[in-house]
Amino acid sequence: MKLGIVITMHYSKKNRPNGMELVNNCLSTLYEHLDYDFNVYIVDNQSDIKSDIGDGIDNIWYHYVENQFETGLTGAWNLGINKAVSDNCDIILNINDDLEFNTTINNFINIIENHEYKDLSFFGPVASNCPGWPEQIYDKPIDKLIELTGKHWDDILAGFMVGFTNKFFERFKNKDNNLFSLNHKYNLGDGKWGGQEGEQIVWKSNSAKLFVVGYCWVNHIKDAGWRIAREIDSNNYNSSYRGTIE
Repeated sequence: MKLGIVITMHYSKKNRPNGMELVNNCLSTLYEHLDYDFNVYIVDNQSDIKSDIGDGIDNIWYHYVENQFETGLTGAWNLGINKAVSDNCDIILNINDDLEFNTTINNFINIIENHEYKDLSFFGPVASNCPGWPEQIYDKPIDKLIELTGKHWDDILAGFMVGFTNKFFERFKNKDNNLFSLNHKYNLGDGKWGGQEGEQIVWKSNSAKLFVVGYCWVNHIKDAGWRIAREIDSNNYNSSYRGTIE
């Protein structure tokens, strides 16, 4: 089984000075606790400076996005996911850079790998902080698997960490060969920086299943730095802007 972990990161001296600290901590806890062999796909969504984070490490692929305002957070997610799929990863995790892991991350992988409906299912963990999604907020792991209805915004998975198989990707990818669309029915009017989770409602209507894996708990710091970029993008710039967030 080949595991790919996609991480979107961003560092800005002015607006996200802890960006490098967050992603380094995230990686450190992954390497410390994950018992599976894995590849890391880091998408740097236009940090002030390019990072050397993957230099000399065989299982880290690093890509620097020159202009994050073209496709926003959604584009970064798709870029890393598509790379993991092209590398034939069997299971793919798409995660924030503001997560801290523990040994229960192995439960998450094990559940996906062995689930009866793994190729129809989208999975998420429970966490210390999860905006708006009550089924995922806990202060420790819980010994159960919760299936969500996917009928509305209060009963889908939050996007800070999700897992799925490559066969799920092939089944539910859109006409642009991306898992997440910039424009869909439930994008809340903002397909670049928000609304990605709403696509689960679309998938659910096409027979997808959504599960909260209570056996896996992560510490979600919830930095939410992407909201600053969204505000800058909507208020001051257009898609031709190629500067940094300052």
